[in-house]
Amino acid sequence: MVTIDSGNIYLTSATKPEVASNGLLNGPPVTTITGGTTVQIQVTKIDYNYDNPVSVIPIPVSVGNREETESYSRAIDIKRSKESIAVQGFLIDETDSRAIDKKNNLITLAKDKGGLTAVWGIGNYQTLWTPNVEPYGVFILKMMITETSGLISNGGGFTGDPPPERTLAIQMTLVRGKDM
Repeated sequence: MVTIDSGNIYLTSATKPEVASNGLLNGPPVTTITGGTTVQIQVTKIDYNYDNPVSVIPIPVSVGNREETESYSRAIDIKRSKESIAVQGFLIDETDSRAIDKKNNLITLAKDKGGLTAVWGIGNYQTLWTPNVEPYGVFILKMMITETSGLISNGGGFTGDPPPERTLAIQMTLVRGKDM
């Protein structure tokens, strides 16, 4: 069981009963996640992006017919909007999970090709994107994990197991969508 706290984003493959006790989008905030694979990312920045491509068609107007209120272009909303978040943060070693295990779990979640649940924030400031409460979950669109030199191999002077505590920097883009 993972307890949700502030300053982190959680990606999980857990199912509806394990994520939200009441199954309601506007219900009480999620406080714990049980089951499935869950990865905690210590966040430094989350950028929310909403893209709505609109086709703009310029309409030629003759000089003699111009009116003050007339528009010289038309817009067509093609209803192909996209919601995504860009996350920057760290995978950190904790008492119950190592950063390298979190990295491997993220790669597995990305390759599973299914909608994931993302939750960040606490209390009334929580955001929950899940395919189990609403029809749209999240998919890992792009992910970059940076390992610091010296900790990548034993060539840095570190030997033995467990390895020294470390953090892995991560940048990723999550897109909200429906699994088809």
